[in-house]
Parts: sequence; C-alpha cells; structure tokens
Amino acid sequence: MNEPVYINAELNALYPHNVDAMFLAELWRRPTINGFSTFNPPDWQFGDPLAAGYDARALAYIRRHGLRHVCRLDMREARPWHRVGERAGQGGRKP
Repeated sequence: MNEPVYINAELNALYPHNVDAMFLAELWRRPTINGFSTFNPPDWQFGDPLAAGYDARALAYIRRHGLRHVCRLDMREARPWHRVGERAGQGGRKP
C-alpha cells in the first residue's frame, strides 16, 4: 500500500510515538522521557524509536540524568513492560 504524498516520513517518525507517550503518561500518571515541548533539552535525541542506537541513547540519557525506576513499553511484545536494562530471561536487572 502506498502512503499519501502529504505524509512526511521524517515527521511521521518523530511525532506519533512521542504524542502517544504523552497521552499514556497522562492517563497512567507516570513521567515520560518521550513527548514534546516547545524546546527539547540539548541531549534529548528520541525522535525516531526505529533509528539505530535508540535504546543506547535512552539508557545514556537515563544514566546521565540520574533517573531511577525507569520502565519501557513495547506493545509488540506479549509482556510489554520492562525495567530499563532488562533483557529476556534476565529477570529485571537494573542498568
């Protein structure tokens, strides 16, 4: 299926997941490192979750800012919630 010509691939990669993150954070009353503001911090580089190195950049940001108890949500998985740094079969290790 072809996408309509008015869809900009760069903006389409940038906005949907960040807007979803803001709505879910509001609904569940949880902070999020994803989202939008008029100005983003200089080291905020989470525009495209499918870009190479996204998870590594997120982990570096979390560590640099001393964030704790961080989770990630991946709706493609049967169990979508994971503590950051957790890998399948490792039982929730901290980063």
